[in-house]
Amino acid sequence: MAELFNEEIISQATHTKWAGKTVHFAKEIDSTNAWIKSLAKEGAEHGTLAVAEYQSAGRGRFERRWEAPEGSSIMMTLLLRPTFAPLLYFSLFFFVLFHFKTLT
Repeated sequence: MAELFNEEIISQATHTKWAGKTVHFAKEIDSTNAWIKSLAKEGAEHGTLAVAEYQSAGRGRFERRWEAPEGSSIMMTLLLRPTFAPLLYFSLFFFVLFHFKTLT
């Protein structure tokens, strides 16, 4: 049976400025989230895409099980490396909230 997807096919079909410029593909993996975390520790760049036809131990938000019957979908995780400092925005939010409360 011919491959439906591979790194080259996905890369050629991706027409974005940064998302999916680097693609890692596996027929089967335990979890694309775990895989992208490993790639991130190895220095993968912002926008790296981990794609699998099947994942055996996928997890979604709040560690909820994320599964689909084999051959029914493509599982993927996109690595994001924001350039802003999240703590700065979090602090700014509370600063504005505090001053807003004192004005009202």
